[in-house]
Amino acid sequence: MAERIITTGAPPADLYRIIAENVCDGVLYVGLGDTCQYASPSVEEIIGRSPGSMIGVGLLSIIHPEDLPEVERHCIELLERRRDRFTIEFRAQHSNGRWVWLEASARAVPDGDKRSAVTSVRDIRWRKQLEDQLLEALNEAEEKAQALERLANSDPLTGLANRRRFMIELEKAARRASTLAICDIDHFKVINDQHGHQAGDEALRGFAAAAQASFPDALVARIGGEEFAVLMTDTPVEDSVARCDAFLAGLARDGCTLPSGERLALTASIGIAATPCLDASELMQRADRLLYAAKRTGRNRVACEQPEEQRAVA
Repeated sequence: MAERIITTGAPPADLYRIIAENVCDGVLYVGLGDTCQYASPSVEEIIGRSPGSMIGVGLLSIIHPEDLPEVERHCIELLERRRDRFTIEFRAQHSNGRWVWLEASARAVPDGDKRSAVTSVRDIRWRKQLEDQLLEALNEAEEKAQALERLANSDPLTGLANRRRFMIELEKAARRASTLAICDIDHFKVINDQHGHQAGDEALRGFAAAAQASFPDALVARIGGEEFAVLMTDTPVEDSVARCDAFLAGLARDGCTLPSGERLALTASIGIAATPCLDASELMQRADRLLYAAKRTGRNRVACEQPEEQRAVA
């Protein structure tokens, strides 16, 4: 019954013409090479070119240069019998000069001992716009997520890792060869009392910048108030002590410059502990105990678990 309804009242050739000339998608018959031999009326709605003006046109000539290599590759594979059909998206030039996104579905048809192609094309510019909007929204959401993660893991004043981030990394480092240095700026309360809290903030930022520069391969964090931590992995204790000594020497020499231009002297005390340890908390406790030992014995020095390696910075 279905076949009788389809064919009744119209010869098959007329039926195919009616279909080709009334479907919303444009229909193209592409001869040998890329020359258009037939274009349906819908093509004009899609790219603004009348069917008659399309005859004899090399279709590759209206494809965007950035999309052309991929379209050419598909066409060659079709003509060389490496595939029978393909679907591809590309930009074609509208008669008004603008580029419009199209989706083309091509299928090979016999043409003597060679091949031609019947191609249907549809305008997908609105879909592309929606895809671009979706991609933009996803990128924006990802940027916001990354910003929130940075806020959750960074100290807002110095830009260093915060205590939360540091403890996560310390838990991992506690299971391998690692050295932990806890640093505390000496007499920080005096800086705030004598110069104001803005100067105190500058001192914290200056200390953070100096520590980051001195330990570029380590994780430097502000873990509270004027207290900082440096996590060095795969670094022997003696090397860590030497690096901390050099850092304190540079800090005492350079200090910090306030917005007013006044130079502010800075020193710090450091306690160093190293793995093996039971866990991150135990390593922190040992380093913290050594920090206060450095403060008790004169400040501006490094204290480690080997008494002979406690020293004042010249």
